[in-house]
Amino acid sequence: MEARVLLEKFESNGAWLNEHYNEIYEKYRNEFVAVKDRKIIAHNPDFEVLLEELKTMKMDLREVLVEYISEKGYEIIM
Repeated sequence: MEARVLLEKFESNGAWLNEHYNEIYEKYRNEFVAVKDRKIIAHNPDFEVLLEELKTMKMDLREVLVEYISEKGYEIIM
């Protein structure tokens, strides 16, 4: 997939996450969330388990935004 398209997807997913952060924070606090096509496709408190789940789902990890929803604030992981 072309780098420009991947960047646009990443920006779109990031914007969606920002728009819905409060509700995501309430539901997924202290978990990693995986966002693709402006929706959460997986979540888990363990990063390695989340990655395995995404691989099982045959996700192209370049198209997935993963973020840890910390009680302390906002941290983008990949």
